[in-house]
Amino acid sequence: MALVIGGSVVITLLLMVVHWEPEPPAPVDTPVLAPTAAAPAAVEAEPAADIQHVRLGSVRDGEGTDWVMSHPEAVDGLTDDIRMILFDAGCVIPTSGQASNVVRAELREPGTADLAVLCVRDNRAAVYVFWGAQPSDPDVSSEDEYYPGTSIRAASAPDIGAELDDYGAIDPGMPRQIRHDGLALGHGCCATTQYWHRGRWRYYVSAD
Repeated sequence: MALVIGGSVVITLLLMVVHWEPEPPAPVDTPVLAPTAAAPAAVEAEPAADIQHVRLGSVRDGEGTDWVMSHPEAVDGLTDDIRMILFDAGCVIPTSGQASNVVRAELREPGTADLAVLCVRDNRAAVYVFWGAQPSDPDVSSEDEYYPGTSIRAASAPDIGAELDDYGAIDPGMPRQIRHDGLALGHGCCATTQYWHRGRWRYYVSAD
């Protein structure tokens, strides 16, 4: 309807207010989850054995000295890498109050800090020499029968020179001028001393 007032046209619009209610949402199918099995109860792990204190028995030599056959983990003076090499080789190390059978000496040339270890396995013995006390590429001697009381020790250059004068070399390649340490492997009265020269070991027999 239009109403004229003073030349102005006022248009009155009748607004229809429509009341709108949204439709409820369509139901959504809720997936039914299969029941899950209960997680197994945590099993408390048993504490690992302290292999640093494992001893593999002892033997007695002819002079009445007891030698403890020790796992490499139980022997002082070895790095973890070297212990692992000896462990993988199946070595046990005879130790006593007289000798540890772990020797540090200048075996390759003057000024080096080399490491030698006596390894026993299945009643056989071999010497492992780690150049520069490093685990890579050790020099391993041929195996020989193990006798209780067998041990290794460093032989100084002056001692080697004096013994060569007394006993003589069994290896024609042994030099007359001794410049660094050697390694003596002995049992009882006698020892065989090895000396590194020109890329290999040279030997002579001496009193232990």
